Amino acid sequence: MPLPYQPPAFPLFEGRFADSDVGPVNRWIHGWNGQIGFPPTDVTLGVDTGDGRALVTSCLPWNVESDPRIFAFMAANVLDGSARLSSAVELLDTALRDSEWARGTLLLDGQPIAVMRGAFHTASVAYSLADGVHVTVAWRGDVSLARIGAEELRRYPADPLLPHSYDDLIAQQFEAG
Repeated sequence: MPLPYQPPAFPLFEGRFADSDVGPVNRWIHGWNGQIGFPPTDVTLGVDTGDGRALVTSCLPWNVESDPRIFAFMAANVLDGSARLSSAVELLDTALRDSEWARGTLLLDGQPIAVMRGAFHTASVAYSLADGVHVTVAWRGDVSLARIGAEELRRYPADPLLPHSYDDLIAQQFEAG
């Protein structure tokens, strides 16, 4: 029987902060969606530097523009570990409201990419408009994005590109704090 979490078939991205390489940094697999035992449709990775915190969702191409808006607001809603909105209807209504979004940029691997940006309480949210970059992010602090390479994989308590059991995933979330 295959392990519940299987590696994704798409590139993974993570949040980076100015202090990502100098102080203690917690990284973890925050969650994923898809059929058990098959590659996921999306993977959310968390990073916390103390001064900055981000939840970055990498995924397959979106079916409709509402998908990344909902992903971004859902991540922002739990960015600090507790939900700000308990009503799914209110969260969806807010995420889908065009007035919540404006064109902007974020850095990806040091280069600007086009995004749609918004705000949710004390968090910022964005989703990529760049070709081939299917990513959403919710963050506090001054974030940029980076594709995950071999060096970054060693920094995760559970490597996001290897299969894992539920117990492994729960343990790494507690280890990350």
